[in-house]
Amino acid sequence: MNKGLWLSGRFVNFSELQQGMGGEVATRKRRWEFSYMGMLPNPDPILKRQGRDIDVYKDLQSDAHISACIQSRKAGVTALNWEINRGGDKDKAASAIDDMFHKLKVERILEEILEASLFGYQPMEIMWRIEDGLLVPYDLVGKPAEWFCFDDENRLRFRTAEKPLLGEVVPDNKFLIGTHGASYSNPYGLGELSRCFWPAAFKRGGWKFWSIFGEKYGMPWLMAKYPPGTEDKVKDQLLDSMERAVQDAILVMPDNCSVELKESGSKGGSADVYERLIARADAEFSKTLVGQTLTTEVGSSGSYAAAQTHFKVRADIVTADAKMAAAIFNQLIDLICLFNFPEAKRPTLTLYAPEDVDKELAERDEILSRIGVRFSRKYLKENYNLAEDDIDAIMPPAASGQQQGQAFAEESPTPANDGVAEAMDAAGTITPAELQQQAEGLLKPVIALIRSGATREAILEKLAGTWPQMDDHALETMLARAMFVSELLARTGQGA
Repeated sequence: MNKGLWLSGRFVNFSELQQGMGGEVATRKRRWEFSYMGMLPNPDPILKRQGRDIDVYKDLQSDAHISACIQSRKAGVTALNWEINRGGDKDKAASAIDDMFHKLKVERILEEILEASLFGYQPMEIMWRIEDGLLVPYDLVGKPAEWFCFDDENRLRFRTAEKPLLGEVVPDNKFLIGTHGASYSNPYGLGELSRCFWPAAFKRGGWKFWSIFGEKYGMPWLMAKYPPGTEDKVKDQLLDSMERAVQDAILVMPDNCSVELKESGSKGGSADVYERLIARADAEFSKTLVGQTLTTEVGSSGSYAAAQTHFKVRADIVTADAKMAAAIFNQLIDLICLFNFPEAKRPTLTLYAPEDVDKELAERDEILSRIGVRFSRKYLKENYNLAEDDIDAIMPPAASGQQQGQAFAEESPTPANDGVAEAMDAAGTITPAELQQQAEGLLKPVIALIRSGATREAILEKLAGTWPQMDDHALETMLARAMFVSELLARTGQGA
């Protein structure tokens, strides 16, 4: 039986649909597009106009302000904590991967991966070796982006000495590629330094013209006067003497000549033009690299609310960079599992910011603990970002004052941590069945009275006489033991 769909009043087989819809139509090979023997050039407009490679952007990092912005952006990611999230899976594979990553220099690798946000893409070469029968990545090294290119199939190619233009396709499972703003039409990505190129060019020109301006108008001028008819030889000697006076402050001249110091007129407004040009360029760098300006320059005005908004913008950029870096690490984990643990559940690496303790909450909890409030493990983990292993035991709060502390210790001694097991054993001896048995023994006379078939009024009349016959000693002992064990568990932190 043929399978298909009715489309536009006719039956179309799935095989026919697959031929028309299953393949890729819009491809780079079918589109008229510039390529050189299958090699796709970087579509960056600045690189096209300059006729240079991506290394032109490396020169921009020598600018002090650009360097500060780059350090701020990278520091936001490298300051994050990382962990291998096993998802509840504690098998051999997850433990082995966790050990592998603790041997890697994760912080240095993070800095190299983040070069992708500056240049658009960053190839990372995996260094493999055999350890204890496993194929282990002992390093992940960022290689210069200008060494590589992409072909018309978006494959990474390494430009070798034999093939400096077209390069060679890199081996499978050997390279990972961090990208920033990459797409099908542009696998090279969008580097942030590309947006800094022209502001940097104008800034360098501003520094050059400002230095010339300062040299020209910032120093007083020497103006010499000589009488009419002075010979050219004397004029030249006077000029030479004035040039030496600029350096040595010594001037020798004929008696009939004079020299005056002339200050330049008000040029402050002209000098401000260069300063404003440089400041504007720095502001462009800040907005491009860290999304705002207040984290790199304070300025003469601003508000707390504006500063907080700017920090949130920077935090969003840091989060995006962290996701890109985590994706690279998780690709590495996929390869490790592929080679060593193909059937295991694959863990993931997560990057997270260490949360600061809420000062107001901590002060409130401290006050409550002083008056005897005990907090559960669940409360501490949720409000103070603590892991289960971080809490050894929840001790009772110390009473304020030495006398109160002694009284508290006498009335409710604190069990040692090694008493947790004994408390748990004691709790296990109090079973619901035993409690039920003691309750039934206590109420046995009442149950017999009800089962006698007497009327409600007769039962109420005889109940007062039945009460002294009830033996509550065993039940009282059971309840006292249960209350003691319950308090013991609470003090050892096991009652949460």
